[in-house]
Amino acid sequence: MHRGDCTDATVFCGACANNAAGFLQRKKIPCCLQDVVEQAIAAAQYAANAYSGQAADAEAALRDLFADRPELIARAEEVAAYSMGQLQCVADVYNAGVSACA
Repeated sequence: MHRGDCTDATVFCGACANNAAGFLQRKKIPCCLQDVVEQAIAAAQYAANAYSGQAADAEAALRDLFADRPELIARAEEVAAYSMGQLQCVADVYNAGVSACA
């Protein structure tokens, strides 16, 4: 967490994304690290596809269980949207900055 403004590991969008984008513009990722990132992306995509049905079932069950607590459902939706936004920033920086590895 470099250059002062990137001080919270839970917040990638903004200062951290800018730092990472700048780094990727100046330097190449080592090929071994790029392989790890690509494998992690593939694994996450596989898990999302393979387990989407179970995730939907779990979500429906939790919505039923907490139907009388709409504030909890709203908070869970906020956290999920925030997390997906942060992951999208990571993906955007990586996809825009990845080039031939070193």
